[in-house]
Amino acid sequence: SFAAEAPVQIEQGWVRAVPSSSTDTAAYMILTNNSDKPLHLTGGRTAIAEMVMPMTSTKKIVNGQEVMGMSNVDSLVIPAHGRLILSPEGDHLMLMTLKEHPAVGTKIKITLTFGPGNLELVAELPVALSHP
Repeated sequence: SFAAEAPVQIEQGWVRAVPSSSTDTAAYMILTNNSDKPLHLTGGRTAIAEMVMPMTSTKKIVNGQEVMGMSNVDSLVIPAHGRLILSPEGDHLMLMTLKEHPAVGTKIKITLTFGPGNLELVAELPVALSHP
């Protein structure tokens, strides 16, 4: 786990509220890496979902139209002394196979995992319909 001087700071984090029919949701935040080496956000865990997976947004042209999609990746890089922005329009963390659907205004605890070295950081993120 991180020492008191955590190399990663989390700001503006939130989890999208979804209807009970949804199997997945997503977490968004800004991660700032204060260390001299790149860090890799490899995923995490939370009591409300089976899996926490990093996803990257994709764009491709199909029949002349730009189609947005997403694909899961092993990790998302936070550059040394840089930021990784997880947003609805871009890269994000998917919370897959929900076990519960937290209500707007509540908070969920999520443990983020980073490499190298199996670093962990616990965050409490508010649940909202859009960026709070």
